[in-house]
Amino acid sequence: MAKFRTYKNGITGLRYQGYFIVSNEANPDKFDIIDENHYPLVQLYDSIEECKWYLDKYTATPEQKEMIEQLATMEIYELNHRMMELFRKNEGKRMDKATRHELDIVTTVRNRKVSDKPL
Repeated sequence: MAKFRTYKNGITGLRYQGYFIVSNEANPDKFDIIDENHYPLVQLYDSIEECKWYLDKYTATPEQKEMIEQLATMEIYELNHRMMELFRKNEGKRMDKATRHELDIVTTVRNRKVSDKPL
């Protein structure tokens, strides 16, 4: 619960991608995603990371969704190679926002595949 804070609109949770991740009232071990008007988007996720993954897919542009689908078909060693390419691309320089976002998606897909979580 340390990640949560209370916002001006009265929501106590974690703001991510324009939505809020909050604890479920009936089951505090589960998490819900709500908008700023307190309307639920989805409910009863097991972890904050699962909520973030759902929001990453939900708010993705068509190009990003296509990239996620392509990454989902790749093997873990191919994802490792792609991660290293992105690191080498910006070696010695600050990573731009688009490259950082792509690296985050590749890392998330890779970690979900390693953990046998659904994509």
